Amino acid sequence: MPALFIYLFKVNIALVLFCLGYYLVLRHLTFYTLNRIYLVAAILFSTVYPWIDLNDFVQQHQQLAGPVQNVILHWEAPAKNLVKPLSRPDYWQWAAVIFWAGALLLAVRLAMQLFSLYRLYKHSEPGRVQNYSVRLIDGDVSPFSFWRSIYVNPDMLSPSDLEKVLEHEHVHVSQWHTLDILLAELSTIFYWFNPGIWLMKKAVRENVEFITDRKILQKGTDSKQYQYSLLSVSMSGAPNNLVNNFNISTIKKRIIMMNAKRSSRFNLTRYMFVAPAVILLLLAFSISKAEIAKKGLLTLHSITSAIKNVTISNDDRPIIHPAAKQGGKMIAIPAKARVETKVKGADTLYAGKSKDGKKSFFMTSDTNPDSINYIINGVIGTRAELKAIDPATIYSLDMMSAKDAKKVYPELINNKLVMFATTDDSETGKALKEKIDKTMRSGVLARA
Repeated sequence: MPALFIYLFKVNIALVLFCLGYYLVLRHLTFYTLNRIYLVAAILFSTVYPWIDLNDFVQQHQQLAGPVQNVILHWEAPAKNLVKPLSRPDYWQWAAVIFWAGALLLAVRLAMQLFSLYRLYKHSEPGRVQNYSVRLIDGDVSPFSFWRSIYVNPDMLSPSDLEKVLEHEHVHVSQWHTLDILLAELSTIFYWFNPGIWLMKKAVRENVEFITDRKILQKGTDSKQYQYSLLSVSMSGAPNNLVNNFNISTIKKRIIMMNAKRSSRFNLTRYMFVAPAVILLLLAFSISKAEIAKKGLLTLHSITSAIKNVTISNDDRPIIHPAAKQGGKMIAIPAKARVETKVKGADTLYAGKSKDGKKSFFMTSDTNPDSINYIINGVIGTRAELKAIDPATIYSLDMMSAKDAKKVYPELINNKLVMFATTDDSETGKALKEKIDKTMRSGVLARA
């Protein structure tokens, strides 16, 4: 699965869990400010959650458990064995096209809404009504606020309704509710295919109105009069969905919440349970990935993250390949299901566990153990010199074809494969390693 979809999958799992927590447990509570914090934090945490990697933490505090599977990486194998012609369409590519098309459409829609508001701002006039700074507009448009401005046509409202409208919109402005709405709108652009984000967006809009209504009623405003004003003012249309306005679609729910009994303080414990429970569940999922990497099949990344304290040994046995092919790709399989095959002319890296419990790397060749050039810390060396290096000091091992290796080490005079070894104390080797990383094609064998 492409990295983009792995990221989106994790984000959307997090959004769904937070959304369920809100709608099932928190939505009917009257702690609207806490709900605001929960909703905003949920969107932000879901966005950064895929970047949280607990693998290193787990590896530092736990030992590898369970049988270690063997992985064979074949370098310079015949192209016909590694590259298969596509027999079916690349569905992930089409999925990416659909995803970006949807995101582009929503981004254009958002840009048009912002441009519409900009035009309205340019055609409005600054003014002052009942001691409130406003932008005066023309036409039958419902009063609304956006960012730090209140837009209103005083001629369209009665004096009593106008007073309540200005109070209402001033709360939106002072509380910076536009930030919540813009965050929700931006999230729907990138997570548009997830029903959870649309429900979260709806919740954000509802909640900022609940907060505003509560603030107005706390000032002593008559609740019935205020509710009648909501109904009368909400009949006019709003310029677009980005603004805070008297929206008829949320009036019923707002009136219900205004008349609802205030939640007891005991219900605050729900917040102490829901948010940590969702976060711990998501982090546990990250930890479980580390466990799978340790107990299941080791990938190249799981090998390279654990190279410290390994032994490098010579192994002149015929190559045993615990690997099979599916769909033209190499996959690792458990040791019990080994497939024994000899590959001619292929240098390989064997990763496993030795009898003393240390992880070991064995380099083998069907042709000649010395059929590889060894470059140790930028200097041409031998296999024996490589074996003599203290494994704890190894910084990286890289295998390259002669063609690619000459791009970073032009002193090569033959066409053998090249093994670059770098230790922690060699600045020369690390400088060469940086060049290798920029031109590497064949892949990394191991890295500390």
